[in-house]
Amino acid sequence: MGKRLDLAFAAIARKAGVPWKFNGLRHSCITYDMLLAPNATEVANRSGNSVEVIERCYRNIKAKRKDAVGWFKLRPRVAWRAWLAPDDPRRQELTSLPLIR
Repeated sequence: MGKRLDLAFAAIARKAGVPWKFNGLRHSCITYDMLLAPNATEVANRSGNSVEVIERCYRNIKAKRKDAVGWFKLRPRVAWRAWLAPDDPRRQELTSLPLIR
């Protein structure tokens, strides 16, 4: 089986000199999802946690809705479709994604 993605990200961050927090992306995603979702049950279903865990661990009073909206608008700086084979059907789907300039 392949390398764990979280460990690969941590190694990349370390090489780049960027501070890395274990599960930071997951925690941020769930925290921001709590601000935008209609209820904690939806967030729990998407994240694979119970509603109790979501309420206890991811309800962050310092998080702001505008930051949550920005989080989910993040896009890569490179065209990911370039990494797909020319006949891969996902190429067309990814062509329409806005890139960060």
